[in-house]
Amino acid sequence: MSDRLIPIEDAAAWMSVLDRCEVCDVYHLPGYQRAAMPSETGRAVLATVEVDDVVAALPLRLRPVNEIPVVRDSGEFGDDVVDAVSPYGYPGLIYGGAGLSGQATSETAGSVAVGHAIAAALADLLRRHGVVSAFVRQHPLINSTWVFRGHDEFAVDDPGLTVAIDLTESDDAYRSQARRTHLSDIASWSDRAPIFEERDHTALADFGAAYQETMARKGAAGRYMLDDAYFRRLGLELGEGLRLFAATALSVETPESRGDDGGGDETSEVNSPSAWALVLTHGKAAHYHLAATSPDAEHAGLSRWLLDQIRVRLASEGFRTFHLGGGVGASGDSLFTFKSGFSRWRPTFHVAKWIGDRDAYERLCSITGAPVDDDFFPAYR
Repeated sequence: MSDRLIPIEDAAAWMSVLDRCEVCDVYHLPGYQRAAMPSETGRAVLATVEVDDVVAALPLRLRPVNEIPVVRDSGEFGDDVVDAVSPYGYPGLIYGGAGLSGQATSETAGSVAVGHAIAAALADLLRRHGVVSAFVRQHPLINSTWVFRGHDEFAVDDPGLTVAIDLTESDDAYRSQARRTHLSDIASWSDRAPIFEERDHTALADFGAAYQETMARKGAAGRYMLDDAYFRRLGLELGEGLRLFAATALSVETPESRGDDGGGDETSEVNSPSAWALVLTHGKAAHYHLAATSPDAEHAGLSRWLLDQIRVRLASEGFRTFHLGGGVGASGDSLFTFKSGFSRWRPTFHVAKWIGDRDAYERLCSITGAPVDDDFFPAYR
């Protein structure tokens, strides 16, 4: 196999490379790449290299630098000059082959040599295709950052932690890690017996409406305002790998709340779902992808009960990990605080940054008025 960029249109070739890797996740699949979020531009490719009987693969999106208006107006760069970025999620580098046994680490000299050879081959491949810079989001649960760490062309940052639940642990072990307030909310909602169910993809439109309302209420950035078409694509491309769960609280009416002076019994009424969770699955791994809540359910903790029910369901089906992710932009915000109440396991989220053409990078920064050493990468974006 020669080093190459496999286009998303060649799904068979893409999958043949993934099949040679020791492990891959939902984020590496061509279907996930085809379902890309509306804000993701450029064309999807799988960068593949082979070194000493080790194959390595990295999903990327190639974006013309001319899509930046001020760069296009300058007329200095052709449409064939691009930069590369990982799609949304955690589609980091994966690898496999006889040249490495098991999950290699940077602790062995042999691994360092092979890893640096893979990094050099990737750099050469991207440079041959006119790539100015690359921003790679690594997978927190797949050990491959050692390939980039220490290589003189790549800079590795650790911008934040994520949260994951080990589904192979006993229920007692899980509860010993969960935050007391989370367990209290879960117990309180269990006493109220809401309805937990898995919905089929015909309910994606309902989830989409609830999600859009939730994002508007929170004042989310535009890139998180996903349309119905995105959810339809995700369902079509991932099939059974996309799972939708819902929790519905029951409304309980007492004679007093009905104004029934004659007394009578309490009655309950089934409402629309108050909390939703969209979960991605592949192999034995599950990922908490997106969620939606009604305002009342958000404050009352129903989402905590829902996630706990999903945890129990996934564990019963033989899944090994339930990755909840991190905060917005890898920050330790309220979203991270919510997720961290379920587990003390904190996989680290790594990113790798690469500049393939220093002169072009600095010129792009000059055109856009961005400091070359800005913390945001690439700075000209």
